[in-house]
Amino acid sequence: MATLSNSKTDGPLDSTLRKQLERMVLEARKIATDAAREKLESLTVHEGKRGSHVSTDEDIELRNRLRAHARFLGDRQNSQSGAQKIDRLVEECAYQHWHRMLFARFLVENELLIQPDMGQAVSMDEIEELAHEEGLDKWELASRYAQKQLPAIFPADNPVLELKLAADATIKLTELLEEPASDTARIGLPQKVFLANDSLGWVYQFWQNEENKRANKSEDKIDSSTLPAVTQFFTEDYMVSFLLHNTLGAWHAGKVLAENPSLALNATSEEELRRAVRLEDADGYDFDYLRFVKVEEASSLSHPRTNEDSNSKSQDGSATFYHNWFDWKEPINELSGSLPHIRQEGVTYFVTFRTADSVPAHMWKEWHAERESWLKKNPEPRNKKQRQEYAVKFPERVQHWLDQQYGDCVLADKDVREIVENAIGHFAGERYEVDEFVVAANHVHVLVTPLGDHELSDILHSWKSFSANKINKQLNRTGRFWQKESFDHAVRSSNGLLKFRQYIRNHDKVAEASSLPQTQKSQDGSATWRPMGGTFDGWPTTTAELKVLDPCCGSGHFLVAAMELLVRLRMREEQLDLRDAIDSVLRDNLSGLELDRRCTQIAVFNLALAAWKLDGNEYRKLPSMTVAHVGQSVTVKRDQWMKVLGSEADSNTKFFFGQLYDMFSQASTLGSLIN
Repeated sequence: MATLSNSKTDGPLDSTLRKQLERMVLEARKIATDAAREKLESLTVHEGKRGSHVSTDEDIELRNRLRAHARFLGDRQNSQSGAQKIDRLVEECAYQHWHRMLFARFLVENELLIQPDMGQAVSMDEIEELAHEEGLDKWELASRYAQKQLPAIFPADNPVLELKLAADATIKLTELLEEPASDTARIGLPQKVFLANDSLGWVYQFWQNEENKRANKSEDKIDSSTLPAVTQFFTEDYMVSFLLHNTLGAWHAGKVLAENPSLALNATSEEELRRAVRLEDADGYDFDYLRFVKVEEASSLSHPRTNEDSNSKSQDGSATFYHNWFDWKEPINELSGSLPHIRQEGVTYFVTFRTADSVPAHMWKEWHAERESWLKKNPEPRNKKQRQEYAVKFPERVQHWLDQQYGDCVLADKDVREIVENAIGHFAGERYEVDEFVVAANHVHVLVTPLGDHELSDILHSWKSFSANKINKQLNRTGRFWQKESFDHAVRSSNGLLKFRQYIRNHDKVAEASSLPQTQKSQDGSATWRPMGGTFDGWPTTTAELKVLDPCCGSGHFLVAAMELLVRLRMREEQLDLRDAIDSVLRDNLSGLELDRRCTQIAVFNLALAAWKLDGNEYRKLPSMTVAHVGQSVTVKRDQWMKVLGSEADSNTKFFFGQLYDMFSQASTLGSLIN
């Protein structure tokens, strides 16, 4: 069985090389853009009428194809004069010519540029000899090899690649691409740039630098033409590793700890656990950023009911618990306060109350000011979109803050937590019914239904007053323990109830995984280690079942890092050959979507290059990759689009076909947000 290559790619670019790469890419963009515009205008691609000097059949055909390609890219044509915008076509032409050369150098330096007839990798010296025999520039020949090797990235039918840029421009681009003549040379890119593991990601960000600055400086509304430039930011290596280690790595670690319960119980540090979950292969794979927490195995923070209907019945048919849904048609009371509090007799509420130090004062002050401003701009009655916006900007943001565990988080202590649990349960069934609740490190979520004449405000006051006094006494402290106001939401349906229950149950898992300090043990010493990211019953049991989707994949940095981890996991689990593991991961596990077509090119090349390097720097055909451009807008007018249906289509078909047009005509802005 083949094993992972011992040859290592260089680490990330150092700051000096990064600046050098940025300078070269910026110069290349200017040279290639000027040359592309000059060449396109010489063919009168932008003019309504063909220039008399464009007379050969070959040039006429190329001009027509370039004009059609410009419209495909989104350049507008004047229907009266036939004049054609070519801004996007110029950018596409410049990008393709420079990157075809650049990718060729990446392949050369990694010993992966293949001479088509021989089917073998060739060095730069060999390319120079072959180019001399054919009367070509060496980088032009290398680019042709790269294009044949990567037909999905540089399609042979792309008309911009059939243009031949002016010789002086090609010479200048070649000088930028060459090995520098000396350490102090102003131009050129050293070999190390093409061996570093993050160069491809920086390449595109640097290509977009000027567009980014121009768009931000103009303060114009961001549109489809400027969106890629202002949102394309390369993610540093350590960020990618941290996120993958605490998701895929946490999943792997959860399996290892489940198989070795004594390790989960007896490990003395996170570092010991990271060593235990390390993947052993030729190079070894370390989860340097994987975090663990120590929690009490026996801790049960939520108190679930099993009823799934609005009323549950005991075996003798008597009602044991009931819910009453909020109804806008019934009388409503709205209490005063800095937060909204809607009351209706007998309804079930989802309530959140928190410790006084759970959200930093400056964040709370800014939140209130922003909320007051929003309410003034969005007075009642509010539509569905406004209500959804309010939920995300205000209640949901506070819930997120609470989960960040600001403050002392004293509720993580078992004895303190029990005080709150006892307070909630004390009058249950008498003054109120409690469905489910969870006590987290600095806040509490409860589903509660007041009974009889008892008001929610009085119930909350009794819980908080009783528990605050006892907790302060136990901890020998004074002052306000709970924040005065609480968040409360009247439950409006059985579906709403189920969503709140699921939130509490999921929240319970997070609370168990994160609320206790790492050094804390339960009274019987049964504290156990878990990944900080948690372990969840719904997760797949095998790597083959895992699906990694990057909806804004950019240059494919996350996809490459995920591939390198998933390949090792599949080899470990399934005893796969290295090549089979690489092919399986590319085919089954990874998907990427991207608004910018050029990024999909870089992402696919990045994945292919990483796969070949992982397999001992050996070129071979790889499976088709699921990396898709989702930003191509419909460029025809709506009436032309609808004509595709013909006259026989019924009204429903016409309606949905029109919906498709409305959606995909915004694809260059919405991208992967399209459902």
